[in-house]
Amino acid sequence: MKVLLKQKLFLVNVTLFLLLTSCETSPGSEVARSPRDLKVDVRHDFYDVEGSTVKELLDAMLERGPKEDGKSFFGYAKWYVNWRFWYASKGNDCEMTKVMVS
Repeated sequence: MKVLLKQKLFLVNVTLFLLLTSCETSPGSEVARSPRDLKVDVRHDFYDVEGSTVKELLDAMLERGPKEDGKSFFGYAKWYVNWRFWYASKGNDCEMTKVMVS
């Protein structure tokens, strides 16, 4: 069985999308777009597990899964996102005037 966790990357993408489009807009207002130079590094490390019972599979996953700070995990996602944004309010609308993501 191979274990792959894409949930954290998905949550990061959704969070970034919501952040960039969070201003209230009226019909016809332009929606903010993600920066084209946004860099995303993704690495997948797979590991095999064997077992014929749930306990054997769980034990194998803890033994062979990723380790971080002396702890064992079935899967592990490490990520860093830093963002700053500036906006201007105009009546019922707001507009992001600058976004920095690193």
